[in-house]
Amino acid sequence: YQKKFDGRSITFSSKIDKYDALQLVLDYTSNLKQYLVNNAPNLELTQNEFNAIISIMYNAGPGKRFKGVILNALIAKDYPAAAKIIPNFAVTSKDSEQPLPGLVSRRLKEQNMFLTLEEKQDFPLSVDLYKEFNPDF
Repeated sequence: YQKKFDGRSITFSSKIDKYDALQLVLDYTSNLKQYLVNNAPNLELTQNEFNAIISIMYNAGPGKRFKGVILNALIAKDYPAAAKIIPNFAVTSKDSEQPLPGLVSRRLKEQNMFLTLEEKQDFPLSVDLYKEFNPDF
């Protein structure tokens, strides 16, 4: 992992303050939002559905697997199918086929968030998204 931020290279071993870390998260989640807009321009999500999807993409990436499974269900407006996929999506490490308890727990929280009903709306970028999964930040 390497990213340019504020004119400097940031790697896993870099030391940055909480403000810069949050800004990196917001920049990346903004890019993920744009990915959704570009790949599913007519998608309608509630804030909770949006937050859950961004969290999954943030953690697992928006690659072929995401696009081929979850995004296709969302584009088809098959929200129950998307919700059903979430708990088992990308819960193993690259080295093992065994589900990792932390990822299983995270996906269940994301599924619960996705299924929490509220009014549909356009794509707002939730500033509180990071805090939802990292309350100690």
